[in-house]
Amino acid sequence: RRALYFARGAGYTLFLTERSAVLGLVPAGSGERAGRSAAVSIGFAGANPHSRLVAESPLPGKVNYLIGSDRSRWRTNVPSYTRVRYRNVWPGIDAAFYGNQGQFEYDLGVAPGADPGRIALALSGAERVRMEGNGALLIQLRGGSIRQLAPHAYQIVGDVRVAVDSRYFLQGHRVGISLGRYDHRLPLTIDPTLAYSTYLGGSGQDVGTGIAVDSSGAAYVTGYTMSTNFPTTSGAHQNGNDGSYDAFVTKLNPSGTGLIFSTYVGGSADDRGFGIAVDAAGAAYVTGDTLSTNFP
Repeated sequence: RRALYFARGAGYTLFLTERSAVLGLVPAGSGERAGRSAAVSIGFAGANPHSRLVAESPLPGKVNYLIGSDRSRWRTNVPSYTRVRYRNVWPGIDAAFYGNQGQFEYDLGVAPGADPGRIALALSGAERVRMEGNGALLIQLRGGSIRQLAPHAYQIVGDVRVAVDSRYFLQGHRVGISLGRYDHRLPLTIDPTLAYSTYLGGSGQDVGTGIAVDSSGAAYVTGYTMSTNFPTTSGAHQNGNDGSYDAFVTKLNPSGTGLIFSTYVGGSADDRGFGIAVDAAGAAYVTGDTLSTNFP
């Protein structure tokens, strides 16, 4: 009921309230993990209580929810937008949320003369938040994790985009941003980028041992599993796992939110995939070991 704006993407949902953005992840695949979801709230610590949430750049389509026979509960002619902006969430600082190629992103816009030291993102719902060596922020949830890559900050000087040194600093579950030298007379944009990770597996033991990435960003994974319900795609090789390991080969889409193909590979004994490579045509080459006399 607190949601004022809502977005749904492959593997995630986002809703915006007056004071926070709530991102929910839905793990890919079937098996007992498929029903698990996890959410993290990105709040604005010390925010201006009078900041306004404004929708921008209307999209041409309208959305209708015609659910059930009670017409009073239908929702019709619902507008949709490219982005939603929290205006003046801190003095002279906006936060804009939008979609980009099916992914969720947000920018922090700092007006000339505003103090970026006021920025403080409060993360709630996370089991653990830690900094990685490359400057990324890892937000661990019960049903997956979110990696917020090292921030990119820049200014437009004339027609040139000039990078500004930036990094996160962490105080518990509160995130601030430290900046290098920049021109305080010009607007500044800080662009945190979110990447997602998800479970892949069933209700038994699943081990990933090798990964390759093609030119589109799709990931190819191999390993071995004892799960009888490891997520597979239509037409895939099915072993009917009898308590032994089977190798698996899975291709995930570039966002990691869906399976392009996923199959068992093996026979009646232990089979394990260890390494994988992919060629320019998208064919996968797998190496491993097998004890099966009837390996396909």
